[in-house]
Amino acid sequence: MGANVIITGLSSEIARTLVTIGVDLTKMNTVGDLQGGIEEAGRTLGFAVTRNLDVHH
Repeated sequence: MGANVIITGLSSEIARTLVTIGVDLTKMNTVGDLQGGIEEAGRTLGFAVTRNLDVHH
């Protein structure tokens, strides 16, 4: 059992610092913001957002 990590909101300054200390960011799943992270998590899990046109009120 394992976990997939999605890093969101990593500033360019922090990314440079991580690379400087030897962290290989190419092996990590990084996205620009939280919304992108949620979308990536959905894709990873196989979820799709669809519109339900058959809504009864």
